[in-house]
Amino acid sequence: MKQRARICYFDAQAALCCIAGKLMMSSDHEILIFHAAEVEYYFDVLDCNVINFRCLNEYFSIQVQTYLDPDNSPIENEPYFEMNHADCGMYMRVRHLTIGVRSVRVIFEDVFAEQFKGVEIFPPEAVGEQMVDFFVNQLFMGGVVKYADDFPLGMRVVQTRSRDVL
Repeated sequence: MKQRARICYFDAQAALCCIAGKLMMSSDHEILIFHAAEVEYYFDVLDCNVINFRCLNEYFSIQVQTYLDPDNSPIENEPYFEMNHADCGMYMRVRHLTIGVRSVRVIFEDVFAEQFKGVEIFPPEAVGEQMVDFFVNQLFMGGVVKYADDFPLGMRVVQTRSRDVL
């Protein structure tokens, strides 16, 4: 049963940005809503590509190894999602990722941080080609990307890169 957004600000300066709240998806799981003030991109740092969404003392990070390691358990070849500190991070399979004009929504196969079925990230500016390309070709999520109906056709990206196997 869907309910209206329940805003739970964690910072006095929440008007600037912060983890803005939780939107109920069902009676059991929620979608985390994160309003970012800054976006950071890291390419092939310690064999990982990373996108960080930052806001004051809060962050949400998505990390992917640049290669597939057959010696890892299968889940360790999935994206790693981290919120605010290393203790709140885990490898997660992504069911789908919806890219819209103003936000990116990730829906997980399982539950993240014991309560979130997904996260919707609102970057400080409209979603641009750099962010779309990063999700599709640097985080290797082209196979799960869906575009919102109003997302411009000219900004949609086809995955052209894939990870090498060690």
